This record gives sequence, structure tokens and C-alpha cells, in this order.
Amino acid sequence: MQSSPTGYRCEDCGKKASVPTFIISKTTMWKAFSVAAVLGFCIGLSLHVLNMMLINFLIPPILHFYIFLGGLALGGLVVGEIVSITTNRKKGWSLRFFVAFSMIVSITTLTMLAGLSILWLVNLHVLLAIVVGYFLGSSRV
Repeated sequence: MQSSPTGYRCEDCGKKASVPTFIISKTTMWKAFSVAAVLGFCIGLSLHVLNMMLINFLIPPILHFYIFLGGLALGGLVVGEIVSITTNRKKGWSLRFFVAFSMIVSITTLTMLAGLSILWLVNLHVLLAIVVGYFLGSSRV
């Protein structure tokens, strides 16, 4: 017997129904993972192109830096929204891990393309942009 808000029930009747929003099949998980990985690479590539364009347009370096960080944070939002659309608006912690993985892929791609040292991640502003990108993306999934 199981206790429920309406009284005691048998084992079959007392089972709680799981919410379909949080039930994610393996094929949907693979779709979300592949979309997050590809988007992470594309965002890293587009941030590298943005970096080159901002240098060539002679924008002041301090403004260039903050435009770049805003692009990094918005990249997380784009990843979260597209993963959410791909999974038919499913939600769950595994999808949030995929958004975090996508942010790591985009930073790694950007670091390799720009020839930067890994020490540029120690900058507080860059870390803040990565965290904001993750939270913007994970709020969508």
C-alpha cells in the first residue's frame, strides 16, 4: 500500500506519473549532444571572425574587449535556445551539461584559432562571460 493525498492506494494505482517534459530518449540526447558540439565549434569560429573584424575596423581595444565578451555570453543563449528547439522544449540536467560542453568547445576552438594562451581564461571578465553564457543557455533548457 502507498500513501497518497487522497488516501491509501495499491502499488499500481499509487504510482506517480512522470512529467513528459523531463523524459528524454537516447536519440533525443544524441541529437542534443551533436547540435551542442557543432554549435560550440561554430560559435568559436564566429567569435574568431568577430575578433578579426573588430581589430580591422580600428575599434578602441576596451570597447572591442567588451563587444567580444558580449558575443561570448550571447553564444550561450543561442546554444540553449537551439538545443531546446531541437529537443522539442524538453528540460533536464543532461541538457544543461550539453550547454556547458558547448561553451567549452567554443572557448577551445577560439583559443586554438586565435593562437591564444590558455592563461587568457584567468581573466575575470572572460570567466564571467563564460559563466553568464552558461546560465543564459541553461535557463533555456
